[in-house]
Amino acid sequence: MLSLAWLFRPYYPEPRVTGEIQLTADGIPNWGPLATDGPRVYFAENVNGRETIAAVPVSGGQAVPLITPFPQAGLFGISPGKTDLLVAETPDMEQEAPLWRLPVIGGTPRRLGNIAAHDASWSPDGTALAYVNGGGVYLANADGSDPRTLLAPRGRAYEWAWRPTWSPDSQRLRFEYYDMHSDGSHIWEINLDGTNPHAVFAASEQFPMQAYGDWTPDGKYYVFSSWKELESSLPSNAANLWAIRERAGPFHRASALPENLTTGPIRYFVHALSADGKTIFALSSAKHGELMRYDSRTRSFSLYASGLSAEGVNFSRDKARMAYVKYPQGELWRSRADGREPLQLSSRPLFATTPVWSPDGKRIAFAGVRAGEAWHTYVVSVDGGEPRRIDQIGETVDPGWSPDGKSLIFADEAQPNGWIRVLNLQTGSVAPIAGSRGLNSPRMSPDGHSIVALSNDTRSLLLFDLRTQTWSELTRANGIGWPLWSRDGGFVYFARIDADPAIFRVGIRGGPPEQIVSLKNVRATGVAPDWFSLSPDGDALLLHDTGGGTEIYTLTWNAP
Repeated sequence: MLSLAWLFRPYYPEPRVTGEIQLTADGIPNWGPLATDGPRVYFAENVNGRETIAAVPVSGGQAVPLITPFPQAGLFGISPGKTDLLVAETPDMEQEAPLWRLPVIGGTPRRLGNIAAHDASWSPDGTALAYVNGGGVYLANADGSDPRTLLAPRGRAYEWAWRPTWSPDSQRLRFEYYDMHSDGSHIWEINLDGTNPHAVFAASEQFPMQAYGDWTPDGKYYVFSSWKELESSLPSNAANLWAIRERAGPFHRASALPENLTTGPIRYFVHALSADGKTIFALSSAKHGELMRYDSRTRSFSLYASGLSAEGVNFSRDKARMAYVKYPQGELWRSRADGREPLQLSSRPLFATTPVWSPDGKRIAFAGVRAGEAWHTYVVSVDGGEPRRIDQIGETVDPGWSPDGKSLIFADEAQPNGWIRVLNLQTGSVAPIAGSRGLNSPRMSPDGHSIVALSNDTRSLLLFDLRTQTWSELTRANGIGWPLWSRDGGFVYFARIDADPAIFRVGIRGGPPEQIVSLKNVRATGVAPDWFSLSPDGDALLLHDTGGGTEIYTLTWNAP
């Protein structure tokens, strides 16, 4: 009888969030990982283009930046004793950086050996350090000495390991394999002796992509973020929090599957747990925008198309209609030029961007992606119907039409360092643009005689003459983005994102760039921080951020 009672004992009740309090509301872009020492939550924030580390009281209030000896710094975690932060000497989380122990209150920072990593964490017992470099997982002593390989890279393109997280007993690590090319992310586990590496969760429609996991201090629950759809702007994943009970009790069984803690519209994509495990400090994302037009004559902004929350705006050749992508959902729509008579042309989970009208006004080409997959080029009728994937050209972004509508120009993502290629839609043949390796964002001129493109380091705007097959540099600066041709083909507009962001234009026959509008005090958003478009009259259009930004919340939860 007792054995039957044990066998059929019920599962624990579902965990659920019981309350939330917003800790920050200053509109400054915040980023994770998060860490807490009890009275404060630590996080990274971007202030005037500089990445710093800040702290906010767990009761809410003004965030205070920490003083660090580095020009810019990224946060990885906190020591078990809550006395030292684990930081990187650079804010670029896509490069390996030196690791430092930074005292929370006073004291001298100490370099952790000669280790370079893009993520790391100390063990709960304070004796060891786990870190990731490329696609490999490594261990060292807590001070960075004696580094050694725990799991070698798998040799897969664009795959990096992230967020090495210790089990409470310091005997296991969980981490993510993240494919930066396709946005695919899966949580794995490995024993500290290097045995039994395996995916934690089986493939599931409910939570196909997982990241940012952590155990409660007592080891009973594992909390993580999961998503199956993409959104525009960072963070690009439409994530929610999930939890699974891993430790059974005498009267209840452990969870069979993870349970959903949050469901939107506020998205939670990274978190830290309090010392008692009863509070989740989470970084949130709430996105919305208003389409704005800059009138160069009055030098002022006004709503365009009634302030539609849209990006990727592109107008038909006759100026009567526009295609756009709804922000942040990533759905492709077309309408009249003023936003009337909208018609949806694509649906989630396909995420659309950079739509372009065909010259005859009958089709729209766009780049599309599903979570965990690669980018592809699609074409859809302006009257609706299923978007057709252009399989002849594989992994591609930034499609554009030739003026006669017979070809598509695109950036080939499948090639190392990228190439610009042209697809002949009649013959199906694909030809590369000479000398275009390492270039992106191609745009063909209205007369079909030239192509502009950006160097991968975003420092050079280049012009290709199709008649002479030669490249020349139009301008050079830091952070060039989003080139666009004027309708008459005499100018190329571009954004510059640096300490003094602005939109410029430069004549194709030479001369210095001319500033059109400063973006220094403009809170813009979109699929890229440099996104803008041009109205039929040549005025700059951009998406003004009216969402909640990335703010920190306290979530209380009931976890039986």
